[in-house]
Amino acid sequence: QADGKPAPAGETLVFRTELRVPMPIKTGVAVLSVDNAFDLYINRRQVVSGDEWSKPQTVALTKWLKVQKNDSEPANQIEIIARNAGSGPNLAGLFFEAKLMLEDGSNITLASGADWTYSDEVQAKKKLRTGKLRGPWKKIVSAGRPSVYQAVDEKLRTGLARGKMGDLLMVRAGLVKSDFLMRSLGRPNRDQIVTSRPADLTTLEAIDLSNGETLSRALHSGAQQYADMEVSDRELVHRIFIAALTRPPTSDELSVCLVALRLANVEGEDELAARELVVEDLLWAVFMMPEFIMVR
Repeated sequence: QADGKPAPAGETLVFRTELRVPMPIKTGVAVLSVDNAFDLYINRRQVVSGDEWSKPQTVALTKWLKVQKNDSEPANQIEIIARNAGSGPNLAGLFFEAKLMLEDGSNITLASGADWTYSDEVQAKKKLRTGKLRGPWKKIVSAGRPSVYQAVDEKLRTGLARGKMGDLLMVRAGLVKSDFLMRSLGRPNRDQIVTSRPADLTTLEAIDLSNGETLSRALHSGAQQYADMEVSDRELVHRIFIAALTRPPTSDELSVCLVALRLANVEGEDELAARELVVEDLLWAVFMMPEFIMVR
């Protein structure tokens, strides 16, 4: 809410912030939810629109953001045109959070808050596209977070967790180059017609899933990204389960994972390396769950 009060029906506001990116982005994702509808613009280009606040949008940012090599280059402009609905003044809100990983491994987080500004300029959409939206820009007054919006918490976390690991779109295995792990798991040649696969695990499959090089490389890469996140152990476990199984961990699963992560919290130069090894084992354990095989 812009001024901390219920928004009039039909009101349209433009919310704005800036983001400086000092080097190329390795991964970048944003999630947003706006009650009732919105258009997201980055550097005057329309990125995505939505009209259902209970279904947050997830956006890959790498192709929309520019790198600022020095202080003289203008920062990225992020603007959200938000529209309220209803027949009278009613509750309205906006949530936006972006997470970037740069090529040197450092992270940038940008979230909606009191440091954003807004404008109630008429014809905002037309002026924004042409670069003529000059304001005046006003400070936002935070009205807290009404409990009704907690219904989208899980969806917002899921979107961030998926985007943190790279591309948002999944690619069918049949459209990428075959590797040894795929073949050992039963991927046929393209000229073979296969209508069924055996349900029993073969010795070759068990060996590759236990210590195969292809899976080990993937686990190591994922463990490096997760272990480097500046989050609590509880949040780390939550993100892994959301990304892999699209659900939070059960109390028993959470307890076991937290014990394992606490064992990695050693002092000294090898603290991060020890944490990566534990996270790698944790990822492997999740991937071996029948539930993961069915989901993915």
